[in-house]
Order: sequence, then structure tokens, then C-alpha cells
Amino acid sequence: FWADACMNMTAPGVIDGCFSDRADGAPAALDPAWSTSYKEGHELMHQELQQRLSAAGKGVLISNNVQYDQVYGQMMEGFQASASSIQALQSCASAGHLCQAHAGYRGTEHKTSCKNITDVL
Repeated sequence: FWADACMNMTAPGVIDGCFSDRADGAPAALDPAWSTSYKEGHELMHQELQQRLSAAGKGVLISNNVQYDQVYGQMMEGFQASASSIQALQSCASAGHLCQAHAGYRGTEHKTSCKNITDVL
């Protein structure tokens, strides 16, 4: 259903891709015995949707907080002024992915209400 909604929204050409929030992990209420299968199926669904978008000449699927093979966009929700965030950004870019750094969401930057968001950059 969700993948079809993405395809329908991009069909007219005004919207050129989709964003997948909570793309990582499994729902907390899910029985742990099903967690691995859920995660594998969830990744496959993202890969198949990216393939559908690409085949239709559309843009990118951006996954939140996870870098999947064959999914060409990633948002790093917890990007901070830290070596680990810079390394994650470099990893995303070296994979040839579109990288969206959501700065000021966690850490000192968040606690100061993003008064100086350039500190994160």
C-alpha cells in the first residue's frame, strides 16, 4: 500500500521521490521471533520501491537512519558535530547515495534549541 502511494504521488512528475521515516529496525511491539524476518522484508521492500522509482524515471527513495544497498538516499536524523557523524556522512557519500544530514536534532545543538545551527555544520 505505502509503496503504491509513493508511486502514485510521483507519477505526475511534480514530486520526484519519497521519504521513508522509521526505515530502520522493527516495531517494538513485534514478537522478537519475527524481528529478523521483518527487518529483511522491510529492507527488500525499500529496495524494490527504489527499483520501481528508477524504472519509472523518477528520483530517489530516502530512508531514515539506515543505509540500504540499492536505495539511493539516506537521512541521518541524529547528525551532530562529531567524528562519528562525519564518518557516517562520508560512508553515505562514498556509496554514491544522496545524503541528508538532519542537524540540530540531538546533543548540544538540540538542547540549545538550535540557536546556532552552524555549530553542527
